[in-house]
Amino acid sequence: IETKDLLDPACGSGGFLVRASRRLMSRYLMKFRKTDKIELRDAKKWKEIVSRLSPDEAKIILEFLQEHIYGLDINPFACHIAEMNLLFQIIDLYQKVREKHPDYKLKRFKVYRTDSLEKPTQKQIIDYTHSAFLEEQDEIDSIKEKKFDFIVGNPPYVRVQHLAEIDKEKYAESYKTAEKNYDIYVLFFER
Repeated sequence: IETKDLLDPACGSGGFLVRASRRLMSRYLMKFRKTDKIELRDAKKWKEIVSRLSPDEAKIILEFLQEHIYGLDINPFACHIAEMNLLFQIIDLYQKVREKHPDYKLKRFKVYRTDSLEKPTQKQIIDYTHSAFLEEQDEIDSIKEKKFDFIVGNPPYVRVQHLAEIDKEKYAESYKTAEKNYDIYVLFFER
């Protein structure tokens, strides 16, 4: 899985992203011959197993995680929680990297606040006088246009009756399945 890209388009607090990250880390730990599948099952040994990595091996794992794991969610608080949960997963790797590279700066995880059902060409209303917002919107649009090897998650279950009129219209224009009496999880499957 180390060369594959994974997206959770409704990541919430990051449960599926954390599990995917753990799998990717485990794959690399076995690839670098630091452990085996049986030892990996014992969560109490995780810190010991990671300590067997060289700082450069830990850096490779960190960079692959940040390059291949993506999360989107409409709730900004959920995005922050997802990022924190991912940070909890990699803290031992980060400390290992800092042993050799004390100035190493951890890049941000690719977890962004957006409506995953909104197509990339439909720009969200953002104050574009701030270049950071513009750059983030460009990154979100590129994620929405990207083809992924794995899509994981549990899309939200929201009945059409609970949507704002503007959302109903927006989804009806963009999705074939957005008609009559539907739930938005169906739109996620179509997307």
